[in-house]
Formats: sequence, structure tokens, C-alpha cells
Amino acid sequence: MALIAFQMLEEPGHINPTLKLARTLKARGHRVVYLEPPDFEGYIAKQGFEHQPFFEEVYPAGFVERFQAASRLSRLRWRLRHQEGEMQALRGGDVARRLERLAPDLLFVDYLNNGVALVARKLGIPCVVLHTTFQPGRDGGVPPIYTPLLPARSPLGRARVELAWQRILLARRLGKHLVRPLNRVGLTLDPRPDWPDFMATLAEESGYPPEGLDREMTYPIPSLTRMPEWVLAPGALDFPRPPQEGRLYIESVDEERVESADFPWDRLDPARRLVYCSLGTQAFRYRHGPRVLRAIVDAVAGNPAWQLVLATGTHPQAKEIGEVPASAVVVEHAPQLALLRRAHLMVNHGGLQSVKESLLHGVPMLCVPQAYDQPGNGARVVFHGIGRVLRPEDVTRSRARALLEELDGAPSVRERVRALSARFRETEQAQPGLAATERRLGGGDPVRRREGREAAARA
Repeated sequence: MALIAFQMLEEPGHINPTLKLARTLKARGHRVVYLEPPDFEGYIAKQGFEHQPFFEEVYPAGFVERFQAASRLSRLRWRLRHQEGEMQALRGGDVARRLERLAPDLLFVDYLNNGVALVARKLGIPCVVLHTTFQPGRDGGVPPIYTPLLPARSPLGRARVELAWQRILLARRLGKHLVRPLNRVGLTLDPRPDWPDFMATLAEESGYPPEGLDREMTYPIPSLTRMPEWVLAPGALDFPRPPQEGRLYIESVDEERVESADFPWDRLDPARRLVYCSLGTQAFRYRHGPRVLRAIVDAVAGNPAWQLVLATGTHPQAKEIGEVPASAVVVEHAPQLALLRRAHLMVNHGGLQSVKESLLHGVPMLCVPQAYDQPGNGARVVFHGIGRVLRPEDVTRSRARALLEELDGAPSVRERVRALSARFRETEQAQPGLAATERRLGGGDPVRRREGREAAARA
């Protein structure tokens, strides 16, 4: 039996994609531990896994609720302060002490937390970086993941993609000179301007080769190209890319995930087609969130053949949606996987996990991307013809209704969804992540390796 640890970004959207691999590893006799802040202890336990607190001085108990309820400016300031806390934990030895004490045989680390991977490398702990989105680097002309651009097929298209990359890299360079002074007086708009230089220092201290840090990424945290990088998504959903050593697309939807049990199933009308809407756990952090949800409520109410199920989350602004039709079912948390087995259409925010789960269950989708990687995920929905995309600033009741009716009456879209869903299920059933994990654990007895590291740590 091996001891396998996961250290993911402190959000459900980053933890959920790992659950299938973790559950399969546990079923095969391995010990699986999640290293997450205290607020996630209950959720991890509900999924049947062991939790050990991590970064708890940076993200103490109750942080998530306070963060969600805070103003936008307060959240930016908090994010800066907590990123500084993460840096201190990584450089000050707290992360190293915890990893030494646990001594995992294999550590999976979120790509947004890859400073932890560098500390693990220094300790001799084997590590794999997990991407919860499609890899955001300059890879064979692929557009930046934070843009809605499609792969270039013409000189003009290639110029647009290159311009998008140059804008990102220029902003990164300017940030070093402009954002840092603003950070010092609490006026930052970028919580991680110092992260590339910090990662370079951490890499040098851990003996990681500097040429293995890729700074030409959409996100300011450099990629660790000399470590295995696995993508928690099916390759069939990505844009076409050239092969890259170390990249592996793996299984990522745990259909045994424990979801909200408190759902009024008796209110679903079997005579109506179910339209399920969720903008994710951060819906009300987005500027357009409340207005978009209101428009979706009105759009679905305008078609008597549909019934809406809307998941709002627990943010205080959820009350701003206003009155909803009696037929609509509005809940804070919805059993998404169970609903998608019955849904006819889904409205989502372009979060990759929602896109994958809708696709896996053969449900065409309307994406309303808000931020982060969501525009790039929406571009992949358009590229593969499995749904439609509507910019949040363009959302109106009539426009949303027109696109939903187009999807509802488009058998060609549903056929493409079914075809891509079948390829996705092939990846899920083949379990390439499980096979690759056990190959990495195959060199010698993991128990003896762990005992050796523990003895070395005590010495």
C-alpha cells in the first residue's frame, strides 16, 4: 500500500476533478490524504477521504464564508495578503515540515500551487502537477486559455492569437514595475505579480533547473515543464495540440461523488424538459452574475415546455435574483450529476468541470463565461459544436431564450454531443491516470521507501 497525497487549490472546482482518481486509488488499497485548509475538512470527509490541515494559518477556519461575503476590493486585498502568507509558508519551512512528517510516496499538486511541488522535490518526494484546466501555455499556436479565441487557421487568425499572447506577456512585464508599488499601498489589481520571481528563487533552492520554468503562461505562475503535468480532462475536448512529453489527459469525473441530498425531486415535472442552470461556486463574485441569472430565469419561464432548476450558491447576493416562477426549482446547492442524468439542456459559466459533466451526460450547453479559463473553455464548446456561448454583457432574456431554443431544436448539436461524450467515456473507462500512477509507484516497495524517508527525517 502506498501513501498518496493531493494538495489542490482551496476550491471545490479544483478538488472535484481529482476525486475519481483518488477513489480508485483508495479502492485498490492505497492510503489517500487530502492536504487542504480547515474549511474543506467536512467536504473531504463526506467524500470518504482523509484530510490533514494545510495552509491553515493562511486560510483559517471560516475563511471561505468571510471571503465570499466580502466586497470586491476587500477580496483583492485579502488575496494579496494570503498569497504573501503562502510564500512565507513555502520559504519559512512550514510546508516542508508538514510534507516531511507525512512522507507521501507520491504527491499530486495543483498547478496553481506548484510552489509546493518544488518544496516536495527538494525533499525527494515524487510529484505530479495536476491541471484543472487545459494547459495555459504557448503550445503550437493555441490561443491563451483566458480568451475566447479559436485556433488560428489563417494568417489573420494567427496574428490575432499572437497579439493576444503579446498583450498578456506585456502586462506581465509592466506588472513588475507598476503593480508592485500599488501592492505596497494596498491598491493592487493583481495578487501575484511577484510570483514568477519567487518561483525562480524557490526553484534554485530546490535544485530545479531554471530552464524548466515556463513563464510564457496565461496565468502568472510559471509552469514546471520538467515535472509530469497531467490534465484533468479528456484530450478530445481540447484544441488540437502537438504531443508534449509528460502531458497526459486523465479521468476526472467521479460519478460516485457525494452530492447534496436535500433536493425536492418531487417538484420536477416529467412532462417538461429540464433546463439546469449553475454558474458555479463563484457566481456572485462576477460583476454580471446576478443579472445573468435573472435573465436565465425569465428566458426559461417564457417557454412552457421547459422547467428550470437553478443552483445559486450561498452568497448573500443570491437574494437579488428576485421572484421566480412557481414551476422553477431554486436551491443553494444542487446534485449536479444526478440532475444532468435527467437534463435536456444546461446553462453554465464555462467552468471546465461543469462543461465536462454536461458533455459526459450528453447534455448540450449554453455557456456564459465570466472570468479565468472560462472563455477558453467556452471556445472549445464552440470549436467542437457541442453548445453555444453568450458573453455575459450580451445576456438578455430574449437572447438567452433564442439560443436555448436553438439548442433545444438542433439534432446536429445533440449528435455531436453524443459522439464526443462517447470518446470522453472511453477516457474515463480506460483510467489512464490510475495506470500512470501505479507505474510511478512500481519502482520498489513504497512502504520501505517511506520508512527510509522517515528515518532520514528523524536523523
